[in-house]
Amino acid sequence: MLRRKKKKLKEQEEIVILEPLKEEAEAPAEKPETAPAPSEPVREDAPKEEIGAPKETVIVAGIEPPVVPEEGKGLQEGEPAGEEGDPTYGLQREENGFEVVDGIPVDTAVFTVVSGEPEPEKAPEEAALEEPEPEDGPETPESEESEAEASEPAEEEPEEPAEPPEEEPDEESRQVQKNIAGRKFRRFLRRHRPDPLKTFIVLGGILIVLVLVTFSGAFRLEKIEVTGNSYYTDEEIINMSHAAVGKNLIYQTRTGDIKEFLLQDPYIRSASVKRKLPHTLQIRVRERRQVAAVVYDEEFLVIDDQGLLLRRTNTEPKLTILRGLKLSKIEVGSPIEAEDPDILEKSLALLRAMREGDLYFIKINMSERYIKAYIYDSLVCTGRAEDLTGVIENGRLQRVIEVLFERNIKRGTITISTDGYASFVPEVA
Repeated sequence: MLRRKKKKLKEQEEIVILEPLKEEAEAPAEKPETAPAPSEPVREDAPKEEIGAPKETVIVAGIEPPVVPEEGKGLQEGEPAGEEGDPTYGLQREENGFEVVDGIPVDTAVFTVVSGEPEPEKAPEEAALEEPEPEDGPETPESEESEAEASEPAEEEPEEPAEPPEEEPDEESRQVQKNIAGRKFRRFLRRHRPDPLKTFIVLGGILIVLVLVTFSGAFRLEKIEVTGNSYYTDEEIINMSHAAVGKNLIYQTRTGDIKEFLLQDPYIRSASVKRKLPHTLQIRVRERRQVAAVVYDEEFLVIDDQGLLLRRTNTEPKLTILRGLKLSKIEVGSPIEAEDPDILEKSLALLRAMREGDLYFIKINMSERYIKAYIYDSLVCTGRAEDLTGVIENGRLQRVIEVLFERNIKRGTITISTDGYASFVPEVA
Protein backbone atom coordinates (compact mmCIF):
# COMPACT_ATOMS: atom_id res chain seq x y z
CA MET A 1 0.00 0.00 0.00
CA LEU A 2 2.76 2.40 1.00
CA ARG A 3 4.69 1.56 -2.20
CA ARG A 4 1.70 2.47 -4.37
CA LYS A 5 1.33 5.83 -2.62
CA LYS A 6 5.02 6.54 -3.18
CA LYS A 7 4.69 5.77 -6.87
CA LYS A 8 1.65 8.09 -7.24
CA LEU A 9 3.40 10.96 -5.47
CA LYS A 10 6.56 10.54 -7.59
CA GLU A 11 4.56 11.18 -10.73
CA GLN A 12 3.62 14.65 -9.45
CA GLU A 13 6.01 17.57 -9.89
CA GLU A 14 5.98 18.44 -6.16
CA ILE A 15 5.65 16.46 -2.95
CA VAL A 16 3.53 17.67 -0.11
CA ILE A 17 4.57 16.57 3.30
CA LEU A 18 2.02 16.83 6.01
CA GLU A 19 2.72 15.89 9.57
CA PRO A 20 -0.20 14.89 11.83
CA LEU A 21 -1.95 17.09 14.33
CA LYS A 22 -3.22 16.01 17.69
CA GLU A 23 -6.90 15.45 18.57
CA GLU A 24 -7.32 19.15 19.71
CA ALA A 25 -6.96 20.40 16.11
CA GLU A 26 -10.25 21.57 14.70
CA ALA A 27 -11.65 19.69 11.70
CA PRO A 28 -13.87 21.29 9.00
CA ALA A 29 -17.61 21.17 9.81
CA GLU A 30 -18.67 19.80 6.49
CA LYS A 31 -16.70 16.59 7.03
CA PRO A 32 -17.45 13.96 9.65
CA GLU A 33 -15.18 13.85 12.65
CA THR A 34 -12.77 11.03 12.72
CA ALA A 35 -10.28 10.12 15.37
CA PRO A 36 -6.81 11.28 14.46
CA ALA A 37 -4.17 8.66 14.02
CA PRO A 38 -2.03 8.30 17.12
CA SER A 39 1.40 9.66 16.64
CA GLU A 40 4.31 7.41 17.41
CA PRO A 41 6.64 8.47 20.19
CA VAL A 42 9.86 10.06 19.02
CA ARG A 43 12.88 7.89 19.78
CA GLU A 44 15.97 9.62 20.98
CA ASP A 45 18.23 7.39 18.91
CA ALA A 46 16.19 8.00 15.73
CA PRO A 47 18.26 9.66 12.94
CA LYS A 48 17.53 13.32 12.22
CA GLU A 49 15.92 14.20 8.95
CA GLU A 50 18.21 15.57 6.31
CA ILE A 51 17.17 18.77 4.62
CA GLY A 52 16.14 18.24 1.02
CA ALA A 53 15.70 14.46 1.39
CA PRO A 54 12.48 12.86 0.05
CA LYS A 55 9.91 12.34 2.86
CA GLU A 56 6.95 10.08 3.35
CA THR A 57 3.54 11.62 2.93
CA VAL A 58 1.02 10.96 5.76
CA ILE A 59 -2.61 12.00 5.25
CA VAL A 60 -4.30 12.96 8.56
CA ALA A 61 -8.09 12.89 8.78
CA GLY A 62 -9.78 16.28 9.19
CA ILE A 63 -6.82 18.34 7.99
CA GLU A 64 -6.78 19.62 4.43
CA PRO A 65 -3.39 20.03 2.84
CA PRO A 66 -2.44 23.55 1.85
CA VAL A 67 -2.60 24.70 -1.70
CA VAL A 68 0.54 23.60 -3.59
CA PRO A 69 2.20 26.61 -5.14
CA GLU A 70 3.49 26.68 -8.66
CA GLU A 71 6.76 24.96 -9.64
CA GLY A 72 9.71 26.88 -8.42
CA LYS A 73 7.69 28.89 -5.87
CA GLY A 74 7.67 26.47 -2.94
CA LEU A 75 8.04 27.49 0.66
CA GLN A 76 11.56 27.68 1.87
CA GLU A 77 12.77 26.64 5.24
CA GLY A 78 11.55 29.06 7.94
CA GLU A 79 8.77 30.66 5.87
CA PRO A 80 5.21 30.67 7.35
CA ALA A 81 2.79 28.16 5.88
CA GLY A 82 -0.89 28.78 5.04
CA GLU A 83 -2.96 32.01 5.17
CA GLU A 84 -4.62 34.11 7.88
CA GLY A 85 -7.32 32.17 9.67
CA ASP A 86 -5.53 28.88 8.97
CA PRO A 87 -4.32 27.06 12.09
CA THR A 88 -0.90 26.68 10.58
CA TYR A 89 -0.46 30.38 9.81
CA GLY A 90 2.65 31.86 11.31
CA LEU A 91 4.36 28.59 12.25
CA GLN A 92 8.09 28.35 11.77
CA ARG A 93 9.90 25.07 10.89
CA GLU A 94 12.36 23.93 13.45
CA GLU A 95 14.67 20.96 13.58
CA ASN A 96 13.22 19.84 16.95
CA GLY A 97 9.55 19.46 15.84
CA PHE A 98 6.63 21.70 16.89
CA GLU A 99 6.27 25.12 18.68
CA VAL A 100 3.41 27.12 20.33
CA VAL A 101 2.39 30.29 18.46
CA ASP A 102 0.41 33.21 19.99
CA GLY A 103 -0.04 31.27 23.24
CA ILE A 104 -2.36 28.71 21.75
CA PRO A 105 -1.88 25.47 23.72
CA VAL A 106 -2.22 23.22 20.71
CA ASP A 107 0.28 21.50 18.52
CA THR A 108 0.36 22.55 14.92
CA ALA A 109 1.94 21.06 11.83
CA VAL A 110 4.52 22.66 9.59
CA PHE A 111 3.74 22.23 5.92
CA THR A 112 6.92 21.99 3.88
CA VAL A 113 6.62 22.07 0.10
CA VAL A 114 9.62 20.72 -1.76
CA SER A 115 9.72 21.37 -5.47
CA GLY A 116 11.81 19.48 -7.98
CA GLU A 117 11.72 16.82 -10.60
CA PRO A 118 10.29 13.42 -9.62
CA GLU A 119 12.67 10.50 -9.20
CA PRO A 120 12.87 8.20 -12.24
CA GLU A 121 10.87 5.04 -12.03
CA LYS A 122 12.83 1.89 -11.31
CA ALA A 123 12.74 -1.11 -13.56
CA PRO A 124 10.55 -4.06 -12.49
CA GLU A 125 13.65 -6.14 -11.78
CA GLU A 126 15.12 -3.47 -9.46
CA ALA A 127 11.72 -2.97 -7.76
CA ALA A 128 11.48 -6.69 -7.14
CA LEU A 129 14.97 -6.77 -5.69
CA GLU A 130 14.28 -3.76 -3.41
CA GLU A 131 13.09 -4.90 -0.04
CA PRO A 132 11.02 -2.65 2.26
CA GLU A 133 12.93 -1.31 5.20
CA PRO A 134 11.73 -2.75 8.48
CA GLU A 135 9.77 -0.27 10.55
CA ASP A 136 10.97 0.56 13.99
CA GLY A 137 8.61 -0.69 16.63
CA PRO A 138 8.51 -2.04 20.09
CA GLU A 139 10.67 -5.06 20.59
CA THR A 140 8.74 -8.27 20.84
CA PRO A 141 9.57 -11.23 23.02
CA GLU A 142 10.46 -13.22 19.92
CA SER A 143 13.14 -10.71 18.91
CA GLU A 144 14.50 -10.70 22.44
CA GLU A 145 14.72 -14.48 22.39
CA SER A 146 16.52 -14.45 19.02
CA GLU A 147 19.04 -11.88 20.32
CA ALA A 148 19.58 -13.96 23.42
CA GLU A 149 20.16 -17.05 21.29
CA ALA A 150 22.62 -15.13 19.09
CA SER A 151 24.53 -13.88 22.14
CA GLU A 152 24.81 -17.33 23.65
CA PRO A 153 27.99 -19.18 22.58
CA ALA A 154 27.47 -21.98 20.13
CA GLU A 155 27.69 -25.41 21.58
CA GLU A 156 30.58 -27.47 20.32
CA GLU A 157 29.50 -30.43 18.30
CA PRO A 158 30.89 -33.74 19.49
CA GLU A 159 33.73 -35.07 17.37
CA GLU A 160 32.83 -37.95 15.16
CA PRO A 161 34.65 -41.17 15.96
CA ALA A 162 37.52 -42.01 13.61
CA GLU A 163 36.74 -44.55 10.97
CA PRO A 164 38.38 -47.89 11.53
CA PRO A 165 41.18 -48.77 9.07
CA GLU A 166 40.17 -50.76 6.07
CA GLU A 167 40.90 -54.39 6.37
CA GLU A 168 43.16 -55.98 3.79
CA PRO A 169 41.38 -58.34 1.43
CA ASP A 170 41.88 -61.97 2.14
CA GLU A 171 43.27 -64.54 -0.25
CA GLU A 172 39.85 -65.42 -1.64
CA SER A 173 39.07 -61.76 -2.44
CA ARG A 174 42.41 -61.37 -4.18
CA GLN A 175 41.73 -64.43 -6.29
CA VAL A 176 38.31 -63.09 -7.25
CA GLN A 177 39.86 -59.77 -8.29
CA LYS A 178 42.48 -61.60 -10.36
CA ASN A 179 39.80 -63.62 -12.10
CA ILE A 180 37.81 -60.49 -12.89
CA ALA A 181 40.92 -58.76 -14.29
CA GLY A 182 41.73 -61.83 -16.38
CA ARG A 183 38.24 -61.92 -17.85
CA LYS A 184 38.44 -58.22 -18.73
CA PHE A 185 41.81 -58.73 -20.41
CA ARG A 186 40.54 -61.67 -22.47
CA ARG A 187 37.48 -59.68 -23.44
CA PHE A 188 39.76 -56.83 -24.55
CA LEU A 189 41.83 -59.21 -26.69
CA ARG A 190 38.70 -60.61 -28.32
CA ARG A 191 37.48 -57.14 -29.17
CA HIS A 192 40.84 -55.98 -30.54
CA ARG A 193 41.78 -59.15 -32.38
CA PRO A 194 43.48 -58.21 -35.70
CA ASP A 195 41.72 -58.95 -38.94
CA PRO A 196 43.39 -61.98 -40.60
CA LEU A 197 42.90 -60.52 -44.05
CA LYS A 198 44.55 -57.23 -43.15
CA THR A 199 47.44 -59.03 -41.48
CA PHE A 200 47.97 -61.19 -44.57
CA ILE A 201 47.97 -58.15 -46.82
CA VAL A 202 50.49 -56.29 -44.66
CA LEU A 203 52.88 -59.24 -44.36
CA GLY A 204 52.61 -59.92 -48.07
CA GLY A 205 53.49 -56.31 -48.86
CA ILE A 206 56.52 -56.42 -46.57
CA LEU A 207 57.73 -59.63 -48.18
CA ILE A 208 57.41 -58.18 -51.66
CA VAL A 209 59.40 -55.10 -50.65
CA LEU A 210 62.16 -57.26 -49.14
CA VAL A 211 62.43 -59.33 -52.30
CA LEU A 212 62.65 -56.24 -54.48
CA VAL A 213 65.34 -54.71 -52.27
CA THR A 214 67.33 -57.96 -52.15
CA PHE A 215 67.48 -58.51 -55.89
CA SER A 216 67.87 -54.86 -56.86
CA GLY A 217 71.12 -52.92 -57.09
CA ALA A 218 70.04 -50.19 -54.65
CA PHE A 219 72.31 -51.52 -51.86
CA ARG A 220 74.95 -53.41 -53.77
CA LEU A 221 78.37 -53.66 -52.05
CA GLU A 222 80.90 -51.77 -54.14
CA LYS A 223 83.67 -50.77 -51.69
CA ILE A 224 85.38 -52.33 -48.61
CA GLU A 225 87.41 -50.07 -46.32
CA VAL A 226 90.04 -51.58 -43.93
CA THR A 227 91.72 -49.62 -41.09
CA GLY A 228 93.96 -50.43 -38.09
CA ASN A 229 96.08 -53.11 -39.74
CA SER A 230 99.90 -53.13 -39.80
CA TYR A 231 100.99 -56.75 -40.09
CA TYR A 232 98.39 -57.80 -42.66
CA THR A 233 97.59 -55.93 -45.85
CA ASP A 234 94.09 -54.75 -46.79
CA GLU A 235 93.67 -57.58 -49.28
CA GLU A 236 94.64 -60.18 -46.68
CA ILE A 237 92.10 -58.76 -44.19
CA ILE A 238 89.36 -58.80 -46.86
CA ASN A 239 90.17 -62.40 -47.79
CA MET A 240 90.04 -63.47 -44.13
CA SER A 241 86.67 -61.71 -43.69
CA HIS A 242 85.06 -63.50 -46.69
CA ALA A 243 83.47 -60.20 -47.73
CA ALA A 244 82.92 -59.88 -51.49
CA VAL A 245 82.08 -56.93 -53.68
CA GLY A 246 78.85 -57.24 -55.66
CA LYS A 247 76.70 -58.77 -52.93
CA ASN A 248 73.73 -57.05 -51.35
CA LEU A 249 75.03 -54.92 -48.49
CA ILE A 250 72.00 -55.50 -46.23
CA TYR A 251 70.90 -59.11 -46.65
CA GLN A 252 73.90 -60.88 -48.16
CA THR A 253 76.62 -59.27 -46.02
CA ARG A 254 76.47 -60.41 -42.40
CA THR A 255 78.68 -58.32 -40.14
CA GLY A 256 78.63 -60.90 -37.35
CA ASP A 257 80.06 -63.62 -39.58
CA ILE A 258 82.76 -61.29 -40.90
CA LYS A 259 83.86 -60.47 -37.33
CA GLU A 260 84.06 -64.15 -36.39
CA PHE A 261 86.22 -64.93 -39.43
CA LEU A 262 88.67 -62.17 -38.53
CA LEU A 263 88.98 -63.15 -34.84
CA GLN A 264 90.03 -66.66 -35.84
CA ASP A 265 93.46 -65.30 -36.75
CA PRO A 266 95.81 -64.96 -33.70
CA TYR A 267 97.15 -61.61 -34.92
CA ILE A 268 93.68 -60.00 -34.72
CA ARG A 269 93.05 -58.84 -31.15
CA SER A 270 89.66 -57.20 -31.92
CA ALA A 271 87.54 -56.30 -34.93
CA SER A 272 84.45 -54.23 -35.80
CA VAL A 273 82.38 -54.26 -38.97
CA LYS A 274 79.89 -51.56 -40.04
CA ARG A 275 77.74 -50.86 -43.08
CA LYS A 276 77.93 -47.42 -44.64
CA LEU A 277 74.92 -47.16 -46.89
CA PRO A 278 74.41 -47.38 -49.68
CA HIS A 279 77.48 -49.20 -51.09
CA THR A 280 80.35 -49.33 -48.50
CA LEU A 281 81.49 -51.85 -45.85
CA GLN A 282 83.91 -50.63 -43.13
CA ILE A 283 86.27 -53.09 -41.34
CA ARG A 284 88.43 -51.92 -38.43
CA VAL A 285 90.92 -54.27 -36.75
CA ARG A 286 93.35 -54.13 -33.85
CA GLU A 287 96.34 -56.43 -34.25
CA ARG A 288 98.64 -58.07 -31.73
CA ARG A 289 102.28 -57.00 -31.92
CA GLN A 290 104.90 -59.68 -32.31
CA VAL A 291 107.95 -58.96 -30.14
CA ALA A 292 110.10 -62.09 -30.04
CA ALA A 293 110.68 -65.54 -31.47
CA VAL A 294 111.40 -68.49 -29.21
CA VAL A 295 113.80 -71.02 -30.63
CA TYR A 296 112.22 -74.44 -30.55
CA ASP A 297 114.36 -77.16 -32.20
CA GLU A 298 114.65 -75.96 -35.77
CA GLU A 299 111.55 -73.70 -35.64
CA PHE A 300 110.92 -70.20 -34.49
CA LEU A 301 107.81 -69.58 -32.40
CA VAL A 302 106.65 -65.98 -32.82
CA ILE A 303 105.01 -64.59 -29.65
CA ASP A 304 103.66 -61.26 -28.38
CA ASP A 305 104.54 -59.60 -25.05
CA GLN A 306 101.94 -61.77 -23.29
CA GLY A 307 103.48 -65.04 -24.53
CA LEU A 308 100.66 -65.79 -27.03
CA LEU A 309 101.90 -67.95 -29.90
CA LEU A 310 101.07 -66.11 -33.13
CA ARG A 311 102.70 -68.40 -35.69
CA ARG A 312 105.40 -70.96 -36.29
CA THR A 313 108.02 -70.52 -38.94
CA ASN A 314 111.26 -72.18 -40.13
CA THR A 315 112.70 -68.87 -41.22
CA GLU A 316 114.41 -66.72 -38.65
CA PRO A 317 112.27 -63.57 -38.31
CA LYS A 318 113.65 -60.07 -37.75
CA LEU A 319 112.67 -60.12 -34.11
CA THR A 320 114.38 -60.63 -30.77
CA ILE A 321 115.49 -64.24 -30.65
CA LEU A 322 114.81 -65.80 -27.27
CA ARG A 323 116.92 -68.81 -26.32
CA GLY A 324 117.23 -71.01 -23.23
CA LEU A 325 113.50 -71.72 -22.62
CA LYS A 326 112.30 -75.30 -22.33
CA LEU A 327 108.70 -75.30 -23.54
CA SER A 328 106.07 -77.80 -22.50
CA LYS A 329 103.07 -76.61 -24.58
CA ILE A 330 102.98 -75.17 -28.07
CA GLU A 331 99.68 -74.24 -29.75
CA VAL A 332 99.03 -71.42 -32.19
CA GLY A 333 96.57 -68.94 -30.76
CA SER A 334 97.31 -69.93 -27.15
CA PRO A 335 99.99 -68.82 -24.65
CA ILE A 336 103.14 -70.94 -24.58
CA GLU A 337 104.05 -72.86 -21.42
CA ALA A 338 107.57 -73.63 -20.08
CA GLU A 339 108.95 -76.23 -17.71
CA ASP A 340 110.20 -73.38 -15.52
CA PRO A 341 107.32 -70.83 -15.37
CA ASP A 342 109.42 -68.36 -13.35
CA ILE A 343 112.02 -68.00 -16.08
CA LEU A 344 109.27 -67.60 -18.71
CA GLU A 345 107.56 -64.88 -16.69
CA LYS A 346 110.86 -62.98 -16.19
CA SER A 347 111.54 -63.23 -19.93
CA LEU A 348 108.11 -61.80 -20.83
CA ALA A 349 108.55 -58.96 -18.31
CA LEU A 350 111.91 -58.07 -19.91
CA LEU A 351 110.28 -58.08 -23.37
CA ARG A 352 107.52 -55.71 -22.19
CA ALA A 353 110.06 -53.32 -20.62
CA MET A 354 112.12 -53.39 -23.80
CA ARG A 355 109.08 -52.46 -25.95
CA GLU A 356 107.85 -49.71 -23.63
CA GLY A 357 111.38 -48.31 -23.14
CA ASP A 358 111.95 -48.07 -26.91
CA LEU A 359 114.93 -50.44 -26.70
CA TYR A 360 115.82 -53.34 -28.97
CA PHE A 361 117.87 -56.50 -28.31
CA ILE A 362 118.75 -58.71 -31.22
CA LYS A 363 118.82 -61.78 -28.95
CA ILE A 364 118.45 -62.82 -25.30
CA ASN A 365 119.95 -65.89 -23.70
CA MET A 366 118.05 -66.97 -20.62
CA SER A 367 119.46 -69.01 -17.69
CA GLU A 368 118.52 -69.65 -14.11
CA ARG A 369 120.85 -67.02 -12.58
CA TYR A 370 121.98 -64.52 -15.22
CA ILE A 371 120.85 -63.46 -18.67
CA LYS A 372 122.65 -61.92 -21.57
CA ALA A 373 120.87 -59.37 -23.76
CA TYR A 374 122.71 -58.48 -26.99
CA ILE A 375 122.44 -54.97 -28.40
CA TYR A 376 124.94 -55.97 -31.04
CA ASP A 377 126.75 -59.21 -31.39
CA SER A 378 129.78 -57.54 -29.76
CA LEU A 379 127.87 -55.32 -27.24
CA VAL A 380 126.10 -57.22 -24.50
CA CYS A 381 124.26 -56.43 -21.21
CA THR A 382 124.46 -58.95 -18.42
CA GLY A 383 122.88 -59.32 -14.97
CA ARG A 384 119.87 -60.80 -13.28
CA ALA A 385 116.59 -60.60 -15.20
CA GLU A 386 114.80 -58.48 -12.59
CA ASP A 387 117.77 -56.05 -12.27
CA LEU A 388 118.00 -55.60 -16.03
CA THR A 389 114.24 -54.97 -16.22
CA GLY A 390 114.52 -52.32 -13.49
CA VAL A 391 117.25 -50.25 -15.17
CA ILE A 392 115.33 -50.33 -18.43
CA GLU A 393 112.14 -49.08 -16.73
CA ASN A 394 113.93 -46.17 -14.98
CA GLY A 395 115.87 -45.27 -18.16
CA ARG A 396 119.44 -45.77 -16.84
CA LEU A 397 120.40 -48.39 -19.39
CA GLN A 398 119.20 -46.19 -22.27
CA ARG A 399 121.40 -43.29 -21.07
CA VAL A 400 124.47 -45.57 -20.83
CA ILE A 401 123.90 -46.86 -24.35
CA GLU A 402 123.51 -43.30 -25.71
CA VAL A 403 126.87 -42.30 -24.19
CA LEU A 404 128.55 -45.32 -25.78
CA PHE A 405 127.05 -44.52 -29.17
CA GLU A 406 128.19 -40.91 -28.90
CA ARG A 407 131.72 -42.19 -28.34
CA ASN A 408 131.26 -44.69 -31.14
CA ILE A 409 131.83 -47.63 -28.80
CA LYS A 410 130.10 -50.79 -30.02
CA ARG A 411 132.19 -53.48 -28.34
CA GLY A 412 132.19 -54.43 -24.66
CA THR A 413 130.06 -55.61 -21.75
CA ILE A 414 127.60 -53.64 -19.63
CA THR A 415 127.11 -55.21 -16.21
CA ILE A 416 124.06 -54.38 -14.10
CA SER A 417 124.53 -54.80 -10.33
CA THR A 418 121.85 -55.69 -7.82
CA ASP A 419 121.65 -52.09 -6.59
CA GLY A 420 120.87 -50.86 -10.12
CA TYR A 421 124.23 -49.42 -11.11
CA ALA A 422 125.81 -50.11 -14.51
CA SER A 423 129.49 -50.64 -15.25
CA PHE A 424 131.07 -50.96 -18.69
CA VAL A 425 134.10 -53.02 -19.68
CA PRO A 426 135.25 -52.36 -23.25
CA GLU A 427 136.36 -55.22 -25.42
CA VAL A 428 139.68 -54.75 -27.11
CA ALA A 429 139.72 -56.00 -30.65
